[in-house]
Amino acid sequence: MGRWAIILAAGLSLWAGATWAQPVARAPLNPATAPFADLARHRDDPAWARLSVATLRFADGDYRWTLIVISDPTRPAGPFWFVPHDDENAAFDAGLHALSTYGGRLVAVANGGRRDLAAGGRGMAGCAHPCDPNRDFGPQGPLYDATVLGLMDPGQPVVGLHTNAPGGSGHGGRGSVFVDPADSDRVFASPTASGVFANGDTVAIVAGRAPKAQARPPCVETLNAGGVHVAYEQVSGPPGGAGDGSLSNRLALEARDPPRVYVGLEARHGDAASEIAMIDVLMTCPAFVAP
Repeated sequence: MGRWAIILAAGLSLWAGATWAQPVARAPLNPATAPFADLARHRDDPAWARLSVATLRFADGDYRWTLIVISDPTRPAGPFWFVPHDDENAAFDAGLHALSTYGGRLVAVANGGRRDLAAGGRGMAGCAHPCDPNRDFGPQGPLYDATVLGLMDPGQPVVGLHTNAPGGSGHGGRGSVFVDPADSDRVFASPTASGVFANGDTVAIVAGRAPKAQARPPCVETLNAGGVHVAYEQVSGPPGGAGDGSLSNRLALEARDPPRVYVGLEARHGDAASEIAMIDVLMTCPAFVAP
């Protein structure tokens, strides 16, 4: 379980039904009866027979967090799958499929089907109101940051799973994530992209401290060979910082050498199939092959 055990030893409340105990309350969860829509869509999934499911609940600054943590004890060496936005159902569906197929651990923010958390009114000590769960890493969300990163085993590669509205600004759409393969300043374009992989919305994202021309992020060649365009984000800030507060920035700036492997995957809202197709390509990358 890696650093999860350390977090538990530091003062988790382990009794079932504990609510907002300090610092973190853990409770086992039965997916057949759990009051979460993401799990309800998969109540009959046979994979539950081998998966371990729990919730972590905690208050950090002005925000009350609930994380769904699903682990595969039979294949713990798989990736860390992270779904920060509870309004992106296809991302969760793809993540559960990935966990069932490749093992590891899936962590998803539960927030009643909403993207952002509402402030709890207890005094501001976190990210901006309302709080984007993918912008609260680092010093502004210390317990959230420590809890999520503490669930990662040493050396475990990380996959962020997201969906987005189709088309980007300037491309006839409303999406905030869109790649133009001609943008060589920011995109490692695949010469073989076709079908959904060529729509500009189905894309992998990697981050690093170096300029793109000097960057050699892992898995770009694998993804490009599989027809997936890869967007590159240069991250700036001090070691141990969090950049824009996203998980990609936080891990790129983490005081580790080499940095932890992180790949974000984006597809259109509702398009779990394309996200799963990208996952299958990514999992042929040597950095994601379990030892």
